[in-house]
This record gives sequence, structure tokens and C-alpha cells, in this order.
Amino acid sequence: MACVTNGAVRDVPGIQALGYQLFAGGVSVSHAYAHVVDFGEPVEIGSLRICPGDLLHGDLHGVHTIPIDRARALPGAAEQVLRGDRELFELTGRKDFSVDMLPASLEEGMDRRL
Repeated sequence: MACVTNGAVRDVPGIQALGYQLFAGGVSVSHAYAHVVDFGEPVEIGSLRICPGDLLHGDLHGVHTIPIDRARALPGAAEQVLRGDRELFELTGRKDFSVDMLPASLEEGMDRRL
């Protein structure tokens, strides 16, 4: 569960301790006067349009929607990105690493993804 708002949030450490996630436009020192106007309708937060049933992904960088028809492909795509990152970090961590090694390694990784 999480809260996504274009408003502000407060009590962040206490809420974080509960394991609840907050995605907001800012942090406030006091609560706001709020009331429910509508429920179950599309909303726009910033430039992100969110509709009931949308799949959302959020992290410390923000929130975005994921098309439902693409959701099944996410685990494989994430594994591919992690594998590529791992290979790149292993290469750059080698004692004999030089920047000249990068183009071939990156091209090799791209060929595997195609």
C-alpha cells in the first residue's frame, strides 16, 4: 500500500516505520484540511494521469504507470538489466580495466539483448 499525492505529507519517519510508502510533492509541518470529493475517477498528479486499475511503480525518484499488457514482461526485463549492470561493474572493477574496453563490452551486451 502507498499514498500518491500532489500535496504534502508529514510524520515521514513514523509512517516509514509502519512500512507504508508516501509519494508526494513535498513535506509539511502540519496537516491540511482535506475532504473526499470523488472516488474511483481518473486523477492527474503533476503530469501523470492515473486511472483506477493502473499499475504503478514508485521509488525515491518518483512514480510512473506501467501498461498492464507489459507487466508480465517486467521480471525478465529487470533480470536482463541487472545482468548487464553486473557485467559492466565486473568489467570496470577489473585491475586491467581501461575506458578503451567499454565500447566492445557495451556493444556485446546490446547484441545479447536484441
